[in-house]
Amino acid sequence: MKGKLLKISLTFISIICMTLVLSMPVLKNLDTNTTTQTPLKTLNSNQEIVYDYIEEKTFGIDVSKYQGNIDWAKVKQSGVEFAMIRVGFRGYEDGKIYIDDSFEKNIKGAIDNDIQIGIYFYSSSKNEKEAKEEAKWVVNKINPYKEYISYPVAFDLEDFDKYRLKGVNNTKLSKNAEAFLEYIEENNYTPMIYSCNLPFKHIWSKKVKEKYKIWLAQYDNNVDLEYDMIQYTSKGKINGIKGNVDLNYANFKFIKRIVDTNDPNEKIIKDTKITKTNDYVATTTFANFRKAPTFELDNTLTESLPPKTKLKRLGITDNDWSKVEYNGQIGYIYNYYLKKA
Repeated sequence: MKGKLLKISLTFISIICMTLVLSMPVLKNLDTNTTTQTPLKTLNSNQEIVYDYIEEKTFGIDVSKYQGNIDWAKVKQSGVEFAMIRVGFRGYEDGKIYIDDSFEKNIKGAIDNDIQIGIYFYSSSKNEKEAKEEAKWVVNKINPYKEYISYPVAFDLEDFDKYRLKGVNNTKLSKNAEAFLEYIEENNYTPMIYSCNLPFKHIWSKKVKEKYKIWLAQYDNNVDLEYDMIQYTSKGKINGIKGNVDLNYANFKFIKRIVDTNDPNEKIIKDTKITKTNDYVATTTFANFRKAPTFELDNTLTESLPPKTKLKRLGITDNDWSKVEYNGQIGYIYNYYLKKA
């Protein structure tokens, strides 16, 4: 009886999710493009990109080959801050892994137009071995672009109890997700799981839901789950994309900095222990906004902020400085000149 109920439950969830997630067209095993990657070289040898995490809402899209040829300049002008780009999928019938035909074109277009990037992979893994194989394949494909990927790398599974996943129970599905996400995290990307409401409630394990970022597909206002990112429609319209596109909000953002690795300020930052915070402070008097938490370097001063300037504080250093955001810039102010806002 339990087995029969499980089968009915999985089938019901699959139907509901496929109804909600209209943005993910049925995958064809004909998508066999395996183009060779050419990494972008836009930085000097002594430069690197640093992303500072901030808890603040950002607007984005998710795309695959089904969006056709995208005009990324127009997408940027439309206010899109990030794009979740499909790197590939495992065929739901033959079990082979395929690259998305538009992956390289999309990721290069997003990079060229300074749109921050996340990645997703459409899985049909039957077991942990296959899930890890998928994760290794994903890491291999995205590593040439690693310095440009600030948003998460997501595991997307939707064909519950269908095709190759017929009869795979909830425990196995969760173990598969864990295997994929753990490997992504081990390779220094932020892991995230994508699903509609019902799998988060009835399929994914507590460990999956609590340890990893949640990307929820929910197209109405009946949201009763905590999430990190939400895909709120599959019928969005964005200049530069013909037809519909999925629209998303993330509850976080990243401020991108291109830094000189030889800059003494950056060396001080790397050697400083910073405890993350998420609050607001205000200057009590004129306060110097500096590139690094130190008084000792001549070139560290950026500007002087007037009293009562409100700032988002991102962290507190072990030497009594606050890491703050001011006008889209990241800097440091000595705590003596600050109070909680």
